[in-house]
Amino acid sequence: MSTPNPVSESPFRELRILTVRDSIEDGDPTPYFADDEPFDEEFGTPYFGLFGVGGEGTLEHIADRKTYSEALSLAQNLAPGVALPSAPTFVGPLHSK
Repeated sequence: MSTPNPVSESPFRELRILTVRDSIEDGDPTPYFADDEPFDEEFGTPYFGLFGVGGEGTLEHIADRKTYSEALSLAQNLAPGVALPSAPTFVGPLHSK
């Protein structure tokens, strides 16, 4: 889920919520897509990461939350008026932003 950032003074042109899960092997977060195996033993439980998208399209991690609604609430507190949907939409890697 990605949307323009309504806060003009922010260094982020967009805010994005991604479903991620950590690799068991190295603990690195990995995006989790709708077509991924949900019970893959190589990964932990999915959670939601809030990211800012910089001018060059780079992602900068802001925070993690257990639920989409918690990540959405944080985004709305940081950027009042942000236009993210009230429920997540799951996509595959080819359709993700």
